[in-house]
Amino acid sequence: MVDTTMKIQKIKTLFGQGRYREALQVIDELAGEQEFVGLCYKILILCLRGEILEAIPLLDHLEQLGSSREDKSAHFVILALKTCLCSYQGKEQEIFKQITEEESISLDLTVFAMLNLLEILIWELSSTGHEEVLQEIKQLITQLNEIARKQKSFTLEIEVVLIQSQLELINGNVNQAMALLNQAKTITLEKNLENHQVRIESQEQVIKSELHKWIELTEQNAPLIERIQQSQVQDCITTAIRLAGKGSSQEERIITSIK
Repeated sequence: MVDTTMKIQKIKTLFGQGRYREALQVIDELAGEQEFVGLCYKILILCLRGEILEAIPLLDHLEQLGSSREDKSAHFVILALKTCLCSYQGKEQEIFKQITEEESISLDLTVFAMLNLLEILIWELSSTGHEEVLQEIKQLITQLNEIARKQKSFTLEIEVVLIQSQLELINGNVNQAMALLNQAKTITLEKNLENHQVRIESQEQVIKSELHKWIELTEQNAPLIERIQQSQVQDCITTAIRLAGKGSSQEERIITSIK
């Protein structure tokens, strides 16, 4: 894990210095698959040309390739690549922030960008443990909640509440985490979103089965990094990004219409 973290940091550094071939070599060391590395190269080229919107579908395809791998190296590469893209020209998270702040683009893309930015911030928080990153995450969650309620996107609201529940768990607020799951469950019952109900009940069971662990982590004042690693917050965000990116049905997509 330490070696992987060092390589991810090296990718970020090389990309920031404009040493793209060397960055790709490190990606190759982590991923080791020609199609995967080639796709990374295409994404980098598009971003260097400023064609960010064209790069996003390729990033989605990259994640599909990564999900078929048994090891987790591809996942780390994707996170590193996202961070690299958002460090383009030395401006941290500039790409996804630029998309989230652009009023002329579709709401679908705005939500997709915000969720990707959230994933990057969670990854950064899990690496550094910096409280200021946590505050930025909370602000982003608030914005996503506002969009969900304004657009009456119940799927997005549920996904955001599930992420919030994990963040409460990380903060040691087990009761609040369970209360948020109940809130999400209420939405699923009212709106007949049965698929989401199964996921929520699964999270409830996991928290109950790991209750002793979370109480112990809180009492020991365990480092923030450790608590994040013990949680399922990354899985929740990944699922939300998948739903925002495509969705297997019109009902499953996070934003179904722009009102």
